[in-house]
Order: sequence, then C-alpha cells, then structure tokens
Amino acid sequence: MILAVETYAARKYLGEEEAFRAIKAAGFDGVDFSFYRGPDMLGEDYLENARKTKEHLEQFGLACHQAHAPYEFRYGEEMSLENPHYLKIVRAMEYASILGAKQIIVHGLKVPGGPYSQECYEANCAYYQSFAPYCRKFGIRIAVENLITTIFPRPELLNRVMAALDPGCFVTCMDLGHALVAGMATQDYLAGLTPGILKALHIHDNDGSSDQHRLPHLGNVNWEAVMEGLAAYGYSGDFTMELTGYLGCFPPRLLPQALTLAAAVGRDLMQQFTDARRARAQ
Repeated sequence: MILAVETYAARKYLGEEEAFRAIKAAGFDGVDFSFYRGPDMLGEDYLENARKTKEHLEQFGLACHQAHAPYEFRYGEEMSLENPHYLKIVRAMEYASILGAKQIIVHGLKVPGGPYSQECYEANCAYYQSFAPYCRKFGIRIAVENLITTIFPRPELLNRVMAALDPGCFVTCMDLGHALVAGMATQDYLAGLTPGILKALHIHDNDGSSDQHRLPHLGNVNWEAVMEGLAAYGYSGDFTMELTGYLGCFPPRLLPQALTLAAAVGRDLMQQFTDARRARAQ
C-alpha cells in the first residue's frame, strides 16, 4: 500500500520533471498518472513519451501503480482504433503499462436513458468489454469508477456492470467524493459494493453540492467513518489522492508546500485506516 497523488495539476504548472520532484519531496510514494486535460502525450510519439515519463519516475523513486485515461469518448461513437478518442484510450493503456501501472481508470458512458436504464447497463458492458483484449495484451486492468449522477450513482448499478465483466481485466475504483455529490454518504456507498471488486481509490472532499476535489477535511465527507468502512470492506490497495481543485487554488510557487500538506493529510488517513483495521482484528 502506497500513498499516491494524481499528476494533472502539478504537471500543468510545473512540468513533468519538476512536478515529480515536488511530489516526491512532499512525501508521496507514487503517482496516478493523468492523461486527461493537459498536454497531449498520446500522439504518434506516445511510446517515446512513455519512455521519458518512466525515466522521470525512476529519477525520483516514484511508483506508478495507477493511471487515468482521457475521457473524450462519448456514447454512440465507434469503438475502433480508427476513432481517435478510442485510440487514445488504448494508447494510454499501453503507456500506463510501460510505467508499471496495475490499473487505469476509464470513465463509463453517459447515455440518454439515464443511469438506471437497461440502455446504460448494456452500453457500458459493451464499451468496457471492447477493451478486454488490450487489457490482456498490455497486462493492465481497467478500473471502473463511480461517476456522480451520470453513471453508477448507486453501488447496485456499479455492481451489476462489474458482475458482467472479466475480473481478470476489470476492477473498481471508488471515488470517495463522488458518492457524496450523488446524494449518498460515502461510507454507505462503500458498504454496498460487492466484496472483492474494490482495488483503487480517488480520495478528495467536497460539500455535497459539486465535485470540488478539495483536500480531505475541507468538505463534508466523514473520514473517520470512511476509514472504518474501508477496513470493514477489507481494502488492500493504494491510497491515491485526486486533488485537482485544491492544488488548482495555489500559484505554482506554492504547489510544493500545498503538496506537502496533502501528503501529511494522506498519511494521517492511512494511519486511521491502519488503526481501524487493527481494531477489527482484535
């Protein structure tokens, strides 16, 4: 189990090498490598970009167990390498595998019928299953994330799709902030997940009104209850912080200090989790 942070904000303002330097100095063990929003790393030179990123990770002794694919693909598009949106996801899977990632988050599809419809279930099953050959080719799993009200706002919806997918290729990433925005206490969503499917986290906070990606304790998530819930679930994956909103509040010159506070908060959550797990074992 390591403490990691997503890379979007730091790379945007500091560049990759300096971002990794700051992340390591702040006290993180690794990164969740972000392919969304920042500079396009997935063009024809993507394999060379992957080599450079791997060198930078090794330079600072950072692990990359997890990545986040771009999410431009939309419902109704062709699931083919001829579609540039689909191609970028496949390239991100290969890039992430070169970095050593165990899983990569791929967002599900918002469909006209809404998240409770049969259309949503069938479309997302087909979409995710189309990536299974690439999971096997690159030796990486896709992590399916709960996405507020557009898809999987309730655990039973996520469980249903996960039950239809190959567990050798697909796992679950629970976004601990999204559950609250969807109107459900984070610990209750967690308790509703099928045992064994949860392998990754996105950790951040909000006040319940929108997806703010604040530092934990700057919103309304009950972190003590969540850490107890993770212990009860038997979670054994990494602690990965996704703090785009929090880090985006600071000028670049203060990002190292902001990251240092974030790492301290992350370590404290990990200690709460460890204490909760130990208490359950007694």
